[in-house]
Amino acid sequence: RPKVMAIVDEDNCTGCQACVPFCPVDCIEPVPLSKYGSPIPPVQVRFDECIGCQVCARVCTKLTWDAIRIMKTDLFEELYNIKID
Repeated sequence: RPKVMAIVDEDNCTGCQACVPFCPVDCIEPVPLSKYGSPIPPVQVRFDECIGCQVCARVCTKLTWDAIRIMKTDLFEELYNIKID
């Protein structure tokens, strides 16, 4: 279980997907078009696969819009009511 998790701020994400190829466990993907009303949807993190390496957040900050936040796993579980193993 990682100590921290990557969280995408969907309102700030441009959908550029610059972060996707940098994820070492390939857990970042676009939000399905059926779930999002924009032709260029933001990305989402599959939380159960995230290892908390923070690479995506660094890439997003340097290359695009700073749309990925890092949150302590305990706080993430409390706020979103999702258990991370």
